[in-house]
Amino acid sequence: MSQKKNVKNTHFGRGRYNSDYAPDAKGVYHYIGSMYHIELEGRKRRKMIFLLTALGLIAAVAFVLGGFSKGRTAQTFYALLPFVCGLLPTGYFLMGLAEWALHKGDFTRKGMDNAWTRMVHSAWGLTVCAGMAAIGSIIACIVHQTIAGEVSFLLGVLRPRIYLPSGMDEGQMAYVIAHENAHLRRGDQLWKPLGYALLAVHWFNPLVWAAYWLFCRDIETACDERVVKTMDMAEKKAYSEALLHCSQGRRMVLACPVAFGEEGVKGRIKAVLRYKKPAFWAVLAAVIVCIAVAVCFLTDPMGRDGSKGTLTFMQKDNVVSDGRADFTLETYDAGLGAHVYAEVWQDGRCETTQLLTVGRYANELSVQIQQPERNLQAIPAFQLWAATDVYGDYGELWDSLKEMPKDTAYAAYQDGEKRQVAEGDDIVLLAMAADLGGGLPQFDCRRLEKQPGIARDADYMIVVRAAFAADDTESAGDLLGKDTDSAHEYLLPEFSLPVAVELDGVEEQAVRQDLDALINDHRWAMPSDAQRAGTSPSITLYSRQGGTLYMERGMDALLEVTADGTAVGYASDMTGDAIIDALSGWAWQMKKNIARSKEAIPDVETLLTRFPDGGFRWDIYLDNGNDGNALVEQLWAYVQSSTLTAAQCRGLLLNRDGLDGAFTEGYTAALVEIYQKQQDVYMQAWRSLTYEQQKSGPLDVDGILPRAQTIRWSYDSDALSCPYMTVNGSGTVFYMEIPDELAARIGQRVAENVKLGGFEPPQFTNGWGSAFSSWTAETPEVHLRFKEDYGGFYSLCRGDGGVWGLCVDGNVVQADAEVRELLAMIRSLTGWETESGREAFSGLASAELIYNGEILYTVSDADHMARLQNLLQNGTQAESAAKTPPECVQLRLTRSDGSTVSVLAAPDMARIYLPPFYYYRYNDYESTGTQPLLDALGLTEWPAAVVNEGCGAWLTALEAQLTPMPRNGQSGASLIFPLSEQAVRSAAISMGLPNVISPEETFSGAEGHAAYTLRDDSGERYPMLVGSSQVDDVGKRYLQVMYLEPAGEDTAFRWADWQRPIALAGMLYGGFHDDGQLYRQLSTLEISEDAGQGANWTMTTTGGFCRVSYSVMEIQGKPERQGISLYFYPTEQDYRQQQKVVQQNREENVIAAQEQTSGN
Repeated sequence: MSQKKNVKNTHFGRGRYNSDYAPDAKGVYHYIGSMYHIELEGRKRRKMIFLLTALGLIAAVAFVLGGFSKGRTAQTFYALLPFVCGLLPTGYFLMGLAEWALHKGDFTRKGMDNAWTRMVHSAWGLTVCAGMAAIGSIIACIVHQTIAGEVSFLLGVLRPRIYLPSGMDEGQMAYVIAHENAHLRRGDQLWKPLGYALLAVHWFNPLVWAAYWLFCRDIETACDERVVKTMDMAEKKAYSEALLHCSQGRRMVLACPVAFGEEGVKGRIKAVLRYKKPAFWAVLAAVIVCIAVAVCFLTDPMGRDGSKGTLTFMQKDNVVSDGRADFTLETYDAGLGAHVYAEVWQDGRCETTQLLTVGRYANELSVQIQQPERNLQAIPAFQLWAATDVYGDYGELWDSLKEMPKDTAYAAYQDGEKRQVAEGDDIVLLAMAADLGGGLPQFDCRRLEKQPGIARDADYMIVVRAAFAADDTESAGDLLGKDTDSAHEYLLPEFSLPVAVELDGVEEQAVRQDLDALINDHRWAMPSDAQRAGTSPSITLYSRQGGTLYMERGMDALLEVTADGTAVGYASDMTGDAIIDALSGWAWQMKKNIARSKEAIPDVETLLTRFPDGGFRWDIYLDNGNDGNALVEQLWAYVQSSTLTAAQCRGLLLNRDGLDGAFTEGYTAALVEIYQKQQDVYMQAWRSLTYEQQKSGPLDVDGILPRAQTIRWSYDSDALSCPYMTVNGSGTVFYMEIPDELAARIGQRVAENVKLGGFEPPQFTNGWGSAFSSWTAETPEVHLRFKEDYGGFYSLCRGDGGVWGLCVDGNVVQADAEVRELLAMIRSLTGWETESGREAFSGLASAELIYNGEILYTVSDADHMARLQNLLQNGTQAESAAKTPPECVQLRLTRSDGSTVSVLAAPDMARIYLPPFYYYRYNDYESTGTQPLLDALGLTEWPAAVVNEGCGAWLTALEAQLTPMPRNGQSGASLIFPLSEQAVRSAAISMGLPNVISPEETFSGAEGHAAYTLRDDSGERYPMLVGSSQVDDVGKRYLQVMYLEPAGEDTAFRWADWQRPIALAGMLYGGFHDDGQLYRQLSTLEISEDAGQGANWTMTTTGGFCRVSYSVMEIQGKPERQGISLYFYPTEQDYRQQQKVVQQNREENVIAAQEQTSGN
């Protein structure tokens, strides 16, 4: 039962219910008291009322008949009196039940008292009467049946005694005493009255009556077996005669003392005569069966401990709003998260909108619905938002109406009200209804969960719900490698710009990674038990908020000590040495920038000269007493009176660290002035910045300055809209959208049609150069598409002086600034550089020939280096650029400035591959082949290891190192499901997996499903790759990736052996931060000892719910093939539902097969 809002009622109560009524202005009384309703509906309500009525009538009849039994026990006054007194509560109980059953609407307070309250009180009174009757029965039993001398029995609680009839035969007496002693040792004189007391309380339950009767029979049988287990057959017969002599007639089941001759004497005699001591194995089997049953039925499923979470509604003191609901969340220990979504009901139709996802780490959740403002000039609309605390997310919804509602009603919870939640629960958090002419429904949150028809029948209603599911159920100690976002939330804002840096034993080197990249490129779990070891080398950062961040060799974590002394550790898969090695260059640069920023700067030219590539810290400058206002005023005067170069403008764009408040406004105003005066110069400087630098650039109030474009990309071209560019580097094909503003400028360059120079045969090419492919005219595998019908298809080209252009229908036009902007987008996503051959192979100082990680040969003399540089710089670009390279040896070249570049070469063809875009031929004559390269290196032939051994997995790893994959999750678009053949094949190529589509094994089932089988070009059955994808009617995506390969002698399962197919599955399903994230998550799962024969794992990953299956197929006892299958589902609930459907289909197929067999 639950309490409802007050409603009008025209009836008038009397007596103690008078306060529930009040007259209106016309003197008509209306009901103003509490209203109640039954929360069961329809069929369930009728079924429950029928069962209660039937049980009530049966119990009442049994109770009355028991009171008027002819037995002496029942007729005794102290047993009969409670029965007679029990008639009154029995009658009241039936009256309340009848009123409840016949009531069809809501209850007033008076009706509630007459029905439910009357039933509850009557049930208690009936229980008391039954208990008193039980006590009376015990007394009557003792007085009239046992003390009378007819039966031997055991009686007493503290000092129990055995009572025997005075005329009992001495031969039978020994058996009787042995039997009663068995009762005494078992404590039956205590257990039997307790059982009868339970029967008295549950007098209405026939199952309890049956249980009590069986209990009495079992304790007698158990004592018989204990006594006769050492007897021979003659003694057993004598014991049976004694049992028969002392037997009692049939009587009511009462709580009499434990007597010798009661309860099924005939059956007990048979059991005594047939008794055999059970064998040891039979006892052992019974114990095992009991343990198995207990494990199955008396334990909870694994992992369900503490699976209940709690939501507590709280009324915040500083929030005054009828449409607001705030909750505290206690879901961490339960491992629960929730998807918060909104249902908008109107005219019987529902639109559902996902608002946000709440993780198990969230502490608070707030939801608010704002009513339409009653302003005739504005469109009436409901505004809804939902948010969690610092760990969480934010979502909002805006829904307009055609007319202003006449009235609204709101439902939430009472302050302090709690809701217990578990996995699979879908609860209502908040609801608001609007009257558009049909009135307002009566509702509350709990009622909406049980009666969804209320929302469907309303004129207009918004219902905010939370669907709970398992969320990262590992304990805090098992969270290593599973990102909680804490490092991103707390460390980056505080320590990205430290105020001081201490370095102990850290060598100075070039910047490899900053703190932002370190934290975002790895997964950090907190809390960690990291403690300072006091070892060297170490890096210590101090923040402006008073916190300290420690990194040192003996501590494989980041240790933060807050201003109040609290220590928090963040652990990942990185060691302390790896952390320091990655950050050493950045830490040294930051230390120098802090020291240089303390010095006074007399003018703007000094600033630009001292910090041409950024690094100036305004906050440090001001902390040391320098005049920041004077420097900003000088900057304003300087940009108004001077013409800046692109390098100066770039320096101003980069020197913004630590700006705050009015300084930010003044500095940005100066940049706006530059942009308006010298837009071309500003844009040239802007395009030279990386994507990350552009994102952190200035944002002016009026939106005059350019913004960094969001990079959208995908492995599937269907996921993007035109215009986009196709990027093919080392066989890795992906697509990137081109911003509309950039596309417009590219179209303008094509219309201007300014020719790009450099497309003439070069002067020196050894006689085999061509007009379109030479070192001075290169074409990376990047193509632009501006129309869906393949129209507007452009290719990138580089001509004289490194100027970039576009090839349009064979005509090459200049578009240097625009192409460089495109290349910057590629570089920001992949890190790929478009270094040309002449740039790459200049100033060579040494060369190393490397195979499978082993250095086979090194040369560094000036003569050979000059010959090698001349050979490579005079090659021509091959036509098969960026196809999957067949080369199997690495040539690592070191330049005079210490920088290196690696190319791939092969002993059987005269060409090299320069990642990520370029193939070059260095000899066109088949007769000499690769001999020119060997001569330049000082070799007469290729090393035997290169010639005689094929390429292993090392080459794939090397290609991935030289040409890294795009980072999933940066701004990547999800692949379109079902997956296209192109998307599957491109991903397989990038992972070095079989990529030849097998048409006869490729099929598409129902609409929304596609499956592809891929093999390599060897013609063998294995390895084989199968990719099956499906999308249902509501947009849920499902994926299966299966990879099979020949089995070796060692079939033990190791995650590392299957890294490539795992990465492929994550790449195809999407939703991961990078291609290695799925592998990192799965590799934390435990491998059982027998996994070599096959195993299964399940896990909720970042992308979705994943099931992994490993199998080994044997033929005649010998392993034939082994394989891994990965299945992706949106959630674990979807997985369970699909498994249920599969099982139902199997059962239906079995039944159909049996019916067919029977028919035949």
